[in-house]
Amino acid sequence: MKTVTRFAPSPSGDLHLGGARTALFNFLFARSKKGQFLLRIEDTDVQRNKKESLKSIIEGLEWLKLKIDKKIIFQSDNKRNHLEFVSSLLKKGIAYKCFEQNRPKIDSNKNLKFRSRWRDIKEKDHPKNQNYTIRLKIPENQNIEINDMVQGKVVVNSNEIDDYVLIRNNGNPTFLLASAVDDIAMGVTDIIRGDDHLTNTFRQKFLYSVFEKKLPNFAHIPLILNQKGEKLSKRDNVPSLLELRRKGYFSDAILNYLMRLGWSYGDKEILDLNLSIKIFDIKNVGKSPSKLDQKKIDFLNQYYLRKTPVDQIYNILIEFLAEKKQKFLKDISSKLLIYLPDFIERSVTITDLYNQLNFLIENSNYIRNKKNISKEKIYKDEIINELEKIKIWNFENIKKCLVEFTKKNEISFKNIGIPIRITLTGSVNSPSIFNIMLILGKKEVLNRLIKLW
Repeated sequence: MKTVTRFAPSPSGDLHLGGARTALFNFLFARSKKGQFLLRIEDTDVQRNKKESLKSIIEGLEWLKLKIDKKIIFQSDNKRNHLEFVSSLLKKGIAYKCFEQNRPKIDSNKNLKFRSRWRDIKEKDHPKNQNYTIRLKIPENQNIEINDMVQGKVVVNSNEIDDYVLIRNNGNPTFLLASAVDDIAMGVTDIIRGDDHLTNTFRQKFLYSVFEKKLPNFAHIPLILNQKGEKLSKRDNVPSLLELRRKGYFSDAILNYLMRLGWSYGDKEILDLNLSIKIFDIKNVGKSPSKLDQKKIDFLNQYYLRKTPVDQIYNILIEFLAEKKQKFLKDISSKLLIYLPDFIERSVTITDLYNQLNFLIENSNYIRNKKNISKEKIYKDEIINELEKIKIWNFENIKKCLVEFTKKNEISFKNIGIPIRITLTGSVNSPSIFNIMLILGKKEVLNRLIKLW
């Protein structure tokens, strides 16, 4: 049987790292088996659906290069199938109509789950014109066993499982019903999802048995925790994939991070998608939760930033500027390409690089820190005068001019270097001030020193 996996998010929020890792593992598993990777949008909860969430999911997967193999499936399109399936369960006596208005409390000490009194009441004794839910009639006193590809053998007694709702009193299917029916219809052979779904798998196993088809293989992967060891929440402000893209992270870096988040291949740290497809084995996924590590993400992104060819980085910057409707100053392209590695070494993301190069962008308000600009203003006119005398504007002549000026006036180079650097770049930190002056060119340097110092 051909391997088929699926990623099945609900369009109620942006695609974050946890969901992206689930999608990645499903993708790698399918590709490693030469199978199919499908996308199903679980959109039956109409009130929570958001168009921007659907966009985040689709664009996030595209950014990570996780290509799906068929058209996107929308669960809402399958409602008729869900209802027909439940109708067959009612006829077989496997499901029942429940007219309970309020669910009664269960004695937790007895470790028994909810069983409605309507479970064995015949249709002729049902009330008329009253709303009801439809529940699955869970068999009693049965051991349910699952051989999970990550968790191993797990056994639960059926008495620990509720007669859970299949159809709400508004006529809409629940997640537990719809996802199982759709997985069967899609021919899903392997389901990889978070271990918070493990209890759902035991509930859904009864539905699969009705189809009289082979139960899919399951792999319940541990959740990603915050630095405190707690389940990630909105309070952690974890950026979505599209936010990471906007901040200038590389998709290869995020993929690399996600691949090593709970899955390992020896001590290999740097992994690309093609290699991972060849070596991926779900059995190498650990049982313990992983912690989100921003420093690790930054380390990997810096690695990919530094290994990317300089001309490619320059083109990325041009696209980055175009999105902001900005462009570099005229006549600096060739010089910037030469000295761009100096700026790359100081950056983690493309956004960091952009911020460092802000002083080279047309009409940018780059003077953000005027501290120390006027501290040595006494030298301003003299320095400008000396720089104007330079006939050939190159590194050697610029350096010679400023170094000789400090010796002549018996001052430290930082006395003039700091105010010049801040005046030209708006920052106290930058690569060599001589390179900065060379990139800007004589005319622009003098113009800024005259107007802004």
